[in-house]
Amino acid sequence: LEDVYTAVRQFFVSPKTIIDEIVELNLNLADVLTVDRVTWNLETVSWQEAIHLAALPLIKDHSISERYVEAMIDCVQKHGSYIFLTPDIALAHARPEQGVDQLSLSIYVSQTGVKFPQGKSARMIIVLAPIDQKSHMTILTEVLELVRNTNVLGEIFQAKSQIEVYQLIRSSIGQPMTGLMP
Repeated sequence: LEDVYTAVRQFFVSPKTIIDEIVELNLNLADVLTVDRVTWNLETVSWQEAIHLAALPLIKDHSISERYVEAMIDCVQKHGSYIFLTPDIALAHARPEQGVDQLSLSIYVSQTGVKFPQGKSARMIIVLAPIDQKSHMTILTEVLELVRNTNVLGEIFQAKSQIEVYQLIRSSIGQPMTGLMP
């Protein structure tokens, strides 16, 4: 909290942009992921609906606009299922100027899996909303560490609630990783 106060004060005193301040704060996954930004779903939905459901918390808190959701869907339609980090995990994103208002991230976990083009299926969709080319790098690094941790992912995919998913992710942040995929 002290870092945020200092950044806000410095922003009004110096000519730096707010983006420079956010980058200097070095926000991480724990800073942007709240329980409200985790969605856990039992229903089978289309991949387009899943991306929308994954992004809905960010729309509700005004981090992104509906235009960003459409841009993410358009990217998959144009480029295929390039968004997959692993066979079970997709990272939905688009360009910052396509509707990102603040650096944010949300996570959607599907108990039934979501069928994407080219025969791929995701059990987790992560929506990353970057505001520029660098401020999200710490968050992205931590996301990649999370998706490589097979022990934590196994527990997340067996979770029975949104809160359980959130607690598993939060408890894994900053912990030594075990069960890493090669």
